[in-house]
Amino acid sequence: YHSAIPVAFTLLILAALFLKDNSTRTREVVDFPGVLALAVGVVTLILGLSEGEYWGWSSIRIIGIFLVSIASILLFVLIEFRSKSPFISMKLMKIRNVFLSNFTGLFAMTGMFFLFYTVPTLLEDPEPAGFALSIVNTGLVMLPAAAVSMIFAPISAMITKRKGPKLTIMIGTVVLFASYLGLYFNRGTPAAITEDAAIMGIGLSFIFVGVINMLLISTPRNEAGASTGMNVVFRNIGSAIAPAIGGVIETTYVTKAIIGVAPNGAPIYFSFPSSTAFSYIYIIGMAFLAISVVFTLLMKKIVMNKPSVEGPAKTEDIMLEGHS
Repeated sequence: YHSAIPVAFTLLILAALFLKDNSTRTREVVDFPGVLALAVGVVTLILGLSEGEYWGWSSIRIIGIFLVSIASILLFVLIEFRSKSPFISMKLMKIRNVFLSNFTGLFAMTGMFFLFYTVPTLLEDPEPAGFALSIVNTGLVMLPAAAVSMIFAPISAMITKRKGPKLTIMIGTVVLFASYLGLYFNRGTPAAITEDAAIMGIGLSFIFVGVINMLLISTPRNEAGASTGMNVVFRNIGSAIAPAIGGVIETTYVTKAIIGVAPNGAPIYFSFPSSTAFSYIYIIGMAFLAISVVFTLLMKKIVMNKPSVEGPAKTEDIMLEGHS
């Protein structure tokens, strides 16, 4: 964590020096009731997923927690429909591409955090549960995923410009699905995991570039900030759900490994996630991505016409090419 401090500090300085804010500022009221309702809904959902194994999935507490989560999310939707300054604009969510893109981003972020949550565990756990790698070596295994993501970002942007964001999202979703197949069938060595993680980095690059562009050209320019900010909320929800689901599975399906020897010579065992746990997590990831494929197929194909030098693009400047 300390290694991120100088990087973050450098980025802060660069942002202050070079980023220019030319937007028109308006006074807005923070939608505190909506934020509170959404927070309660998400927190109770994660709490229920995390504690279900310990409290019992059919226990009154867990059932009550899930009912509170459902009620809070429904209340959040009602609040947003009536709010003058909604936290998540239901008006924008009525736009097909905005709705589908946001949930595609949620599933993609869930998939990314499944990777972050499972691969370091698998690499660092002692044998036979894992590969007993050091933190540094684990980071090196994960590094190619970030590297190829940066390399393929311009490529995905080029495809988006020429063919539209729908194709970019579809490519990313299919590639991400392939990476999960790799993690499911081919994770016997750190090198194999490096390959699978790199493939996932490619897929994520395509999905995130496609989603953000789909949102920008599916909404009026004056709603661009709201649509992209809303997508950040959905991504954060996905990043919160993934560890909860992964944690439940990793603590349910375990294997034992020797971590030391007691003074009397008896081996000391500890439970670690088993191969079955990782397999189930990757199956869930593939299920999420299968839903994302369906969502992407339902998106309208949109191509942005040549930008005007007279000002921001309006919805009339967007050309729809069918519904598939």
